[in-house]
Amino acid sequence: MFQKLNKNDDEHLIEEYAQLQTHSAFIKIYEKYYHRVLGVCMKYLQDEPTSRDMTNEVFIDLMESIPKYYPFKTSFIVWLYTVVKNKCFKKIKKENRIVFSDDVNDIIEKNPENFVENEGPLTLNNENSEEQQLILLNEAIEQLKQNQQICIKAFYLEEMTYSEIQEKYEFTFKEVKNYIQNGRRKLKILLNNKL
Repeated sequence: MFQKLNKNDDEHLIEEYAQLQTHSAFIKIYEKYYHRVLGVCMKYLQDEPTSRDMTNEVFIDLMESIPKYYPFKTSFIVWLYTVVKNKCFKKIKKENRIVFSDDVNDIIEKNPENFVENEGPLTLNNENSEEQQLILLNEAIEQLKQNQQICIKAFYLEEMTYSEIQEKYEFTFKEVKNYIQNGRRKLKILLNNKL
């Protein structure tokens, strides 16, 4: 997963490229995120030459998509991770391959004791491939209420604490806890209905 960088520098850099489309800003984005994008591609595609090609495709697409989608509904890093993951899934689907990843467990079972009391970890039916599980999980997250989506993505994908989410999105601590708990329960229901 992507690591947190200086949030203000990143936001300024992304904003500069989105608004002015300067070559120097894009080069900085490329240099800063190349290895992270390559790492995600390697995780899903499991082939270095293919992953390097996909990484280059991602950055070519980013030249147009950053200005098009800015400002992002989530942080840039979450948006970028989703873009990379989806491009990898499309390639895998096109080649009819199955990818094995423990990303579902990384996202949902990170610290189950921290977000839903007295409930077991959320798991998906083992009959589905990991790729299908991730697609189902992503689709289910998109069906949550906006504040639940924000908190679930911030907590699991960005690995933010409750306090960081509270500060960044101006929720109360209780709201953050409730959005994560209720979002997790809703995810369980949505995923059980899809399986």
